[in-house]
Amino acid sequence: MNIRAIAALLSQRDYALYAAANAVSLTGTWIHRIAIGWLAWEYTHSPLWVGILAASGVIPILIVGPIGGVLADQLDQRKQIAVSQSLAFVLMMVLFVFYEQAWLNIWWLVAFRITLTALVSLSQPARLVLVPSLAGPENMATAISFGALVFNLARFLGPAAAGVLLVGGDFGIAFLVNGFSYLALVLAVLKVRLPEAPEASPRKRRGLLPEIGDSIAYIRGHNGILAMFLLFGVVVIAGRPIAEMIPAFVGAVFSRGVDGLAILTSAMAAGSIAGGLVSTHNRIKGLTRTVVLSTLGYGVCIVLFVWMPVFWMAVGVLSLASVFTVMIGVSAQTLVQTAVEPALRGRVMSLWFILSRGGPSLGALVVGLASEAAGLRLAFSVGGLLCIAAGMYAWKQRHAAAPSLEHGPAEKQA
Repeated sequence: MNIRAIAALLSQRDYALYAAANAVSLTGTWIHRIAIGWLAWEYTHSPLWVGILAASGVIPILIVGPIGGVLADQLDQRKQIAVSQSLAFVLMMVLFVFYEQAWLNIWWLVAFRITLTALVSLSQPARLVLVPSLAGPENMATAISFGALVFNLARFLGPAAAGVLLVGGDFGIAFLVNGFSYLALVLAVLKVRLPEAPEASPRKRRGLLPEIGDSIAYIRGHNGILAMFLLFGVVVIAGRPIAEMIPAFVGAVFSRGVDGLAILTSAMAAGSIAGGLVSTHNRIKGLTRTVVLSTLGYGVCIVLFVWMPVFWMAVGVLSLASVFTVMIGVSAQTLVQTAVEPALRGRVMSLWFILSRGGPSLGALVVGLASEAAGLRLAFSVGGLLCIAAGMYAWKQRHAAAPSLEHGPAEKQA
């Protein structure tokens, strides 16, 4: 952890304001995620339905995410974030009313999840582009790793707060808290000032599909970025769904209640905070190796977790797995943000967002289906082994990918 780099980053008033509001918003998001996951389990007691709820966000991510990326490359990212987060606040107020009036059921829960994911997908590419703009190129690696640290602090605090609320059955309060956390981010982004960007060459705007097509062609033509997308894709689809399926593990494998859910989720958060601390630096060189080794470690932890016979042993292994998954996410995103051309950053990062958010949801659906036939343990064992296999292949290829990732776009190799 580089204290000096973090201090230099937080000395920038606009970044510090955004980071503080983002921490509030993320804490509310984690409270919400725990609430809807446990509600889905209470309504159905089915791993499949928990997987369906997690996967219900895939379609809006696939449709709205690329649109958000195009807008982030063309419009003021602050207004894009403010509009989408304001609409998310309204949606949370409606969800609160549905719950309090006893109108809510699993179908409505899925519908609200889809709508909220669409709104988040509209703003997330702008948030990914806004961070390097506020932090500056010299602080980009620190900003990305510090953002992961903030995310995982929220991931720790959110479930802890959710545990207090949900033990008392206050699901409605959880929705209210999440709604008002969106307003904190709206107020912050309207107050931050973007630095004046150097005058760019005029670019003719094309239709939505050609703009998205340009970003896909760019990724396919960049060996390093393509390698990161493929490796990260295996991790988030085959291994990361374990976070989405924790309610099912708590109930079906460990036979515990909401207290067990809070413990496991907090253990993941604690491990993620440790991973964020390890990843908080301003260094690019060597990150390709970090991603590959962390993928191997993560796959091993997943296999160990699902076969642990004692709950508290499983808690420790899951915490270690979370260290690795944060190191993968932070290092891989830093490499992609470093290597990508600035004019394409919004669109490329929107595809990264689709993968990072849609991949676990899609994987959760697949695992949910597989677990109905083979059980959660066997389904996730296969996922862990796939991560190990992908990591072993990437280790052999790392020297070919590293040069095009660990230098800026101007030095990109063909």
